[in-house]
Amino acid sequence: RYHYVASNSEVTPDADGFILPGEEKYVAQLAQQTKGVPVRADFQLVDLAWHRLDRHVIPNFSAWSRDRLNFEISNRTHTAALNIGPLAGRTSFDVDNRTAFGYWRVGFFVVLLRGTAPAAVNYVTLDNFESNEHRHVDVNWFEQLAGSSSVDIRPEVNIFDPDVFMPPRAE
Repeated sequence: RYHYVASNSEVTPDADGFILPGEEKYVAQLAQQTKGVPVRADFQLVDLAWHRLDRHVIPNFSAWSRDRLNFEISNRTHTAALNIGPLAGRTSFDVDNRTAFGYWRVGFFVVLLRGTAPAAVNYVTLDNFESNEHRHVDVNWFEQLAGSSSVDIRPEVNIFDPDVFMPPRAE
């Protein structure tokens, strides 16, 4: 459980999150209303719970997670300055679910980078993402953004939660 404290002392509502073993990930609370424009925000853990990995159930976490998180992301493009009504930019990519599992919902952080620093962050979810399915994704940006040099796209799905998996389909 975490929240952010903005430079103007505003605190976001508590949010729940997870980090998988060995994972580096973005942790964000997007679209938060603030009284002013904060210069920065500090991340604060409110509560932390660790869960030990049972090596009798999952003897090789790397292989087990790779089998469940094999999302192939390709054709990343970002087009700035579209100037179509309120639409200011679009990031597009293709994603293939190369796993044997279907997911009710998979989230993706879409981060525009300036060098190695995040310049803008968005989040998109794909519902009912079947095994071996291909999807094209467009992420729209509704404000002018500072220049970016690359796009980082990271899936987010808690593979320890059995409720994220769709039941296998009979063929």
